Amino acid sequence: PPQPGAMMLRLALLAAAAASVSATAPGVRASISSHALKYIVDTALPVVQKKFSTISIPNEDSKHGKVKVSISNGVCHLNSLGSGSLSPVPGQGIAGSIQGISVDCSAHIKAKLSIWPHPSCSFDVRGSVNGASAGLVIGVAETGGKPVLSSKSVSVNVGSFKLSFHGGVCGFVAKLINGIASLFFKNKVNHMIEKEVSSVLSQFINNDANAIISAIPLDIPL
Repeated sequence: PPQPGAMMLRLALLAAAAASVSATAPGVRASISSHALKYIVDTALPVVQKKFSTISIPNEDSKHGKVKVSISNGVCHLNSLGSGSLSPVPGQGIAGSIQGISVDCSAHIKAKLSIWPHPSCSFDVRGSVNGASAGLVIGVAETGGKPVLSSKSVSVNVGSFKLSFHGGVCGFVAKLINGIASLFFKNKVNHMIEKEVSSVLSQFINNDANAIISAIPLDIPL
């Protein structure tokens, strides 16, 4: 039998979808309050968060003058989706936002000077961001008297990483390494996190939310 928490999530999702449908589909008898929308966010975010997996960052080798730099073993973990909000948009669907997404990443960096005596060093770099955000636009249609949700758009802004270095001392190329690591996180890591967050949110809206709603009659008393 369905667990109480799962049933409450189903009811809340149904309420939000039905409210948006009522703006464009005559005869749909449902309404939604700001409290119900808040409940959806508070209940759904932990469910969505469990769908995230570890993000593996591809290795990167580069040469800067006489210095060879290798970045390897890059991984990222989502710590928290933060908080969010939903609001119905008459005639369009549901608009949502998520604030305070927290991500931790790490990678190993090795630097080697190509001239004698070929000094080298290796160390770990950690990057964290706590203020990433996402904006959602959820489309709502009616099929057979039931609402059908679809992800119309998901935009993700990761922001700037705070970097820290641990391990070997690379005094001879410290400034260079700092710049390379900053660009690595700003370009490659940032893009992969945006892609992962966008994909997971879209799939949840298109698949999980509709599966939940399809099992419940639209005219359920709320």
